Amino acid sequence: MEVDRDAHGTWLLVEPNGEYRRGDEPPRHDKHGFIVLVPTDGWWTANFNAVAHQLHGHLVYVNINTAAHWDEDSVHLIDLDLDVTLSPDGSVRLLDEDEFEAHQALYRYPQDIIDRTRTTAAEVLEAASRRDEPFGIAGFAYVAEHLGWAPGNVVDGHGAASGRGGDPRFPQGTLTLQFPHFAEAGIPVEEYLPATININLPFHLAYGEPAERIRQLEWLAGYPAESFEFFDARIAVAGVVHPALVYRPDPATKPEFAQPHSVVEVLAAPIDGIEPGTPVSLWVDPDQARFVV
Repeated sequence: MEVDRDAHGTWLLVEPNGEYRRGDEPPRHDKHGFIVLVPTDGWWTANFNAVAHQLHGHLVYVNINTAAHWDEDSVHLIDLDLDVTLSPDGSVRLLDEDEFEAHQALYRYPQDIIDRTRTTAAEVLEAASRRDEPFGIAGFAYVAEHLGWAPGNVVDGHGAASGRGGDPRFPQGTLTLQFPHFAEAGIPVEEYLPATININLPFHLAYGEPAERIRQLEWLAGYPAESFEFFDARIAVAGVVHPALVYRPDPATKPEFAQPHSVVEVLAAPIDGIEPGTPVSLWVDPDQARFVV
């Protein structure tokens, strides 16, 4: 489904579990959906994934192919074997060089096609490595807008929620003290770790009506009452999706430990291997909050 046209080209949406097809191949489905960019002028097409592929780990997959030809609601092109991938950690790879070499002889590729393919692959590899647009923010902005997912990285927090900050007022962390009150109010935190995953995002999260709200909670004697909001979320780490909640202490009642506007605090069950620097993707229920570029 076409969602936009701009200077980069035509942007297409494959919805979660939506059907798509390549040539005469059987229909395929992608659990989380993705955005496709067919460039206005270029021998490539790019898939921007909502969630990094669990097996291969790429967020962006660029096929090197002949220039696209549109026929009503279909786009036609010829795959030229080489592919460029961009992983969540920023690494970029050129794939299938052996296949390209074999097919040159098998299908007798003309020399001008061989040269154009290699030149295009090199240009895409360099652009993706520099995160030039559309491989910087542009593609992921469409993913965020239409699929509700945004890429980010785990960053250090204040250590107050987990207790790692060493504050003598709450040595085991603020969440250890708050969780019983949350559970009593019906917030499903029993399986979640009493610590926040702090995610730095390239987009602003505009909050709407939360899934749950607690007003003026007195969770610690002598400490100001706070209000809290919770938003249904999912966090993807290494291609595996985990249920989560965005935990948002109301800035109007939060007396300290403010976070930068680009950082979102998330509650989840323990996740192996997650630490500052870990690339993740975050989904938030679009009926409750939306990413804004």
